Amino acid sequence: MPADSTFTEQFATEYARNAVPTMLKAIGSIKRYNRFVLLGALLTSYLHQAHYLWTQNAGYFAYLVPLIFDAAMVSMLTIVRTPGIAKDAKRGAMVVFAGAALLSATINFASPGSLALRAVFALVVVLVIGVELVAGRIRPDFAAIEAEAAALL
Repeated sequence: MPADSTFTEQFATEYARNAVPTMLKAIGSIKRYNRFVLLGALLTSYLHQAHYLWTQNAGYFAYLVPLIFDAAMVSMLTIVRTPGIAKDAKRGAMVVFAGAALLSATINFASPGSLALRAVFALVVVLVIGVELVAGRIRPDFAAIEAEAAALL
């Protein structure tokens, strides 16, 4: 560091040096929490739907059908969130994901119980949609980082 640098320049340099590791750490943390939300919501919805379908005399299919829909949702999310996959494949995956998620939310809402309880179980699936759509768009905003670093100088 040159001897004639100011405290502001030293701070800006140190800030810039720490910005990338801090950002990567935050993105990693967000991904872990999103994974928890996804798995927790899918498990909650799966168990709720399986129980409901079992009470409707669906037999062992009560456990298989919700599992297939949840697996389809995860598969479609993987396609949507993976960089480099063709845009038409991502659009198709988003349509399939939205359809499976809406059907899942509908089944959760159609099950017996109070209106509030049914709404909570339906909103669990809606939460998955929202969290995953946001998670798929998390990336650094380099222009904002540069502007913030420049403002420090």
